[in-house]
Amino acid sequence: MQATPDGGGGGNSQYTHGMDFVKVEDIISRLVKAKNELVEAQTKANGAVKKLGPDNWGGNDAADFRSQWQKHATQLETSINSVQAMIKSARKDVEQQRQASK
Repeated sequence: MQATPDGGGGGNSQYTHGMDFVKVEDIISRLVKAKNELVEAQTKANGAVKKLGPDNWGGNDAADFRSQWQKHATQLETSINSVQAMIKSARKDVEQQRQASK
């Protein structure tokens, strides 16, 4: 089986080289930045929704919006947690690969 462009063998073949730490750490850095941006967006959105409380916006539309926001906020929190899990996993992989490469 021929090597793939990323250096992998695509299945049962032997790998010709190990992890590119620089590339994986770059990916980790990008994931950290994305997670931080999601957290910032979450914080700003939650603040904006709170300002739209019953004193500033009432009625059925307002209640529906706040209810829907809670569902979206939960989904956003799940996304943030997923990105954090990817970061943790990638860091663990890098560390394990470094130990194996010694």
